[in-house]
Amino acid sequence: MARFSFLSLALLSVQALIGGSLAAAEETVAPKLALTAQATFPASEIFGVKIVNGYPTQALVAFTNDEPAPVKVNFIGGTLSTLDEENSVIVRNLTATGYSVEIPAGETETLSYQITTEMHPQDLRLSLASIISDNEGRFYTVYAYNGTVSVVEPETSFFDPQM
Repeated sequence: MARFSFLSLALLSVQALIGGSLAAAEETVAPKLALTAQATFPASEIFGVKIVNGYPTQALVAFTNDEPAPVKVNFIGGTLSTLDEENSVIVRNLTATGYSVEIPAGETETLSYQITTEMHPQDLRLSLASIISDNEGRFYTVYAYNGTVSVVEPETSFFDPQM
């Protein structure tokens, strides 16, 4: 039963990420927890972030805990949505992955999150969020990435036997 509650909380928090503006959500969450999260995409940064259909795209999410006590990363999840700022529509919910990783006070921990899609090639907004709990059991949503990505088809070769 507790596992269902955590998953429900994670999915609702990721949905809330898109429901309101990201800036407003950060203003209400950030002052409560001295923890930052930043996502990087090691295989995609030279020409922008690309998500190749059918292949996992790795996001490395670095969490820095500036709290005086340890915190726990419970989930990382995200959404792909249209680029229209005023009428953004969720195109795809990404799988929420459970971690249950404790980050000691003053430490940094990097976790890997995989994104896999099968969609029409297009530019979308990727939003990644994590569900964090403090040592008193309170939950927080911490945002790791909110930017444009390109969904692309894999490169093809005449020598590819699957063609």
